[in-house]
Amino acid sequence: MHLWVVLHVYVPDLEFDEWAVIALVTSTTARTTQDLLTCQVGNGDHPYLVHGSYVLYQATAQYELAKLPEGCRHQPCSAALLERIQRGAHASRHTQRGMKKLVPNP
Repeated sequence: MHLWVVLHVYVPDLEFDEWAVIALVTSTTARTTQDLLTCQVGNGDHPYLVHGSYVLYQATAQYELAKLPEGCRHQPCSAALLERIQRGAHASRHTQRGMKKLVPNP
């Protein structure tokens, strides 16, 4: 299991005011030095994280909020961690251009 972080919730069109899509990133265990060059997260950043991980920006995607499985809902992350991950999404060359447009740039 990975920690998924909601980067932004938005309504894509005025006709769909009850429908929201979220952009997510997943954290995964760092396995190489290259992995550690991206946004690192770990013990103390969020109660769900028990070992050093990094944000896998190429896995950022959009999901319908209503269809997000209950099993992936955890304690919200701190504002400082959210801002760090959002900044990383804009700095990372692995974040898709379309995703960068959806993620706020703090």
